[in-house]
Amino acid sequence: MNHSNIKRLLIVFIAITLISCDRQKTRTELSQEQKTAIENLMEVAKIPGIQVGYFNAEEEFIFSSGFANLGSSLKVADDTPFRANDLGYSVIAAICFRLAEENQLDLNQTITTDYLDPRLATGTYNHLITYNHLLSHTSGLPIWADTNDVIEIIQVPGELWNYSHLGFEWIMRALEAKFNTSIQALADQWVFQPLKITNSFFGDQKSPKAAVGHDLIGRNRNSDKTNVAIFYTNAGDYMKILNAFSNDFFKPETKNIQTQTLAKVSLWEDETEESLVSWGPGLGIQSGTAGPALWQYSDEQTMRSFAIVFPQSQTGFVLLTNSENGLAISKSIAQLFFEENLAALNWLDFESYDHPEWQARRNLESAFAFRDQEKAQEVYSQILINQPEALNDALMNNVIWSFIDRNELNPAERLARLHLENFPNTANTYIRLGEILGFKSEYIESWESYQKAMEMDPESSRQIMPRFPWYNEATQAMQESQELPLALFTGAFENSIVELVNDQLTYSDDHYQNAPLKRIGNTLFDLEVAATYRINFKMKNGQTESLEKSHLSGERTTESKKSI
Repeated sequence: MNHSNIKRLLIVFIAITLISCDRQKTRTELSQEQKTAIENLMEVAKIPGIQVGYFNAEEEFIFSSGFANLGSSLKVADDTPFRANDLGYSVIAAICFRLAEENQLDLNQTITTDYLDPRLATGTYNHLITYNHLLSHTSGLPIWADTNDVIEIIQVPGELWNYSHLGFEWIMRALEAKFNTSIQALADQWVFQPLKITNSFFGDQKSPKAAVGHDLIGRNRNSDKTNVAIFYTNAGDYMKILNAFSNDFFKPETKNIQTQTLAKVSLWEDETEESLVSWGPGLGIQSGTAGPALWQYSDEQTMRSFAIVFPQSQTGFVLLTNSENGLAISKSIAQLFFEENLAALNWLDFESYDHPEWQARRNLESAFAFRDQEKAQEVYSQILINQPEALNDALMNNVIWSFIDRNELNPAERLARLHLENFPNTANTYIRLGEILGFKSEYIESWESYQKAMEMDPESSRQIMPRFPWYNEATQAMQESQELPLALFTGAFENSIVELVNDQLTYSDDHYQNAPLKRIGNTLFDLEVAATYRINFKMKNGQTESLEKSHLSGERTTESKKSI
C-alpha cells in the first residue's frame, strides 16, 4: 500500500469515528472511596481544582472538585473550562483529517503553499515541511520560538521526532489563511458540532467561569508561556473527543499506519515490560499488555493535564487541573481506574507528590514565601538535618529561580545566602545570587558573586561571561551624574509610552502597564517588574530622540519617539 493510500485510509477511519461516536453512555458516579482518594491527593499536593473523567464502552462519569480560582473562591463545576493547549492539538489534527476527507486539504502538501511563517522564510529544508510532518512532530522545528527569531531546519523533515508547539501554531495559521476563517470556526464546523461539544474553545476568551492557574504553593498565577493555539476544555467535552478517536481507530491496518508511517521514532521503552511510547498525529501512542492507547498531556506551567484512550476497549480517562502540581498526582489517580501503570506517564516522568525532593521543594518555597525569616530558616534547618540530600544543586536552583521568575527577589536572596552559609562551595548558588543582585540593580556586588562562582567552577564562565556587557553597561552608568529631569524622557514611542506619575517614571507597552522604571544612570533605567529588561533613552540636542530596549540575552531594539 503506497503512502497516499495509507493516508486516505487513516482519514476515512477518523472521519467515520468522528461522525459515528455519538452513542449515549450511562452516566454514573465514582464510589465514595474513589472520591475520598482524589480529594486526599488534592489536599496533600495542594491542588485547588480538578476534573476527572472516565468512560468505557457502556458508562462514563465526571468528578469535579475544589476551586477554579482560590482568589475569588469560584468553585469547579462540570462545565468549568481548563486551559490545556496541547490537548487541543488532537482537535487540530481532527480538523485536518476531516478537511482531507472532503478533499479540501492534502496532508502531504508542503504547508508553505498555504502559509509561510516569516521566521522560516529561509533555509534548506524549511520549504519541505508538510502538514503530516507537523502533526506528528517530525518537522524538525524547535519546541518554542520567539516572535523575532529566525528558524532554520537543519535536518530532513520526517526523520526525527521533536515535540513542537510551534508546529501546531503553524498548522493553525495555515488553516486560518487557507480557509479565511478562525480556528474556532473550523473546530465548530468539523469537530465540535458533530460531537455536540459546547464548552470548549480556542483563544483566550476570558470566560468568567474558566479555571485560573496556581503555582507550586497555591498562589494564583496563570502561565506566562506564549502560545497562539490556546485551548480551553472540560472533562465532559474532552471525553467526547477521546471517544471520537476510540471507535474502530485501531483496526489492524490503522495501527500499522500509526506505528510505521506517522511515528517513525520510538521515544522510550520500559525494560521491565513490553511498553513503548511513540507519536502519531496530534496524539502520542502507548503500546503495552492492555493494548495500544492514544494519549496527550498539557503543561501550561500552572495548569497541567493528561488524557488517554484505549480504542480496543473503548476506555478513556482525562485529568484536568489548575495547578503546577497537577501531574504530581497523575499516576496515583490513574491507578484508581487502570490495573497497570501507564507507560505514557512513566515516560513523562513528572515528579510525584510523595517524592522527598518534591516535598522539600514545596516546603522551602512555602516557607520563604509565606513565613517570616526566622521560621523560614527553621524549615531549611529541618530539611538539612532530616534529608540533606534533598538540598542538591538541582533542587536549590529550581527553588531560587522560582522566586526570581516571580520577581520575588528578597526571599530568593535570603534563601541563596542561607544555603551558602551551609554549602559555601556551591558555584551554582553563587550564580543565582549574582543574578538576584543584578536584578536588584546591585551590579558591583552581583559581579563579585559571579567571580566567586567562576573561581570555584571555571566552566561556569561559559554561562556568566556573555552577560558581562549587560553588567558593564550598568556599572559604567552608575558613575554618571543623574542631572537630566525625568520629565524629559516622557512621551509616545513607536510601540510604547513613558509617563511621569508622582515623580515616578513608568513604562507601558503590549506586555507591561505602567511598570515603574528604576534609574541606574543619567539615561539608563531598569524595568522593575522584569529583571532582565532595561530601557536606555537616546538624546539629541537635549531632547529624547528614541529609546533602546535591551535584554540580558543581548537582544536590543530601538523605538523612535513619535514627536520631539
